[in-house]
Amino acid sequence: MNGTKKADFNLTDAEIDLTGYLVESSTNLIPRGSWLSIEIRPNDLAYVSIDMYVQGFVQSRGDNTV
Repeated sequence: MNGTKKADFNLTDAEIDLTGYLVESSTNLIPRGSWLSIEIRPNDLAYVSIDMYVQGFVQSRGDNTV
């Protein structure tokens, strides 16, 4: 992630949750307000399928309703 190698996988068929690899070790949180780059490099002919889910939260303040 972002130029740092996080893991190697020797799997032929697997579903991998990348959430744990996005966490910064110093804060134990996923960084906010910045881009995260993820690169997947197979070492052989491969088919890679990626399903990405993004969850966001909005906190409203004040008495106004929009």
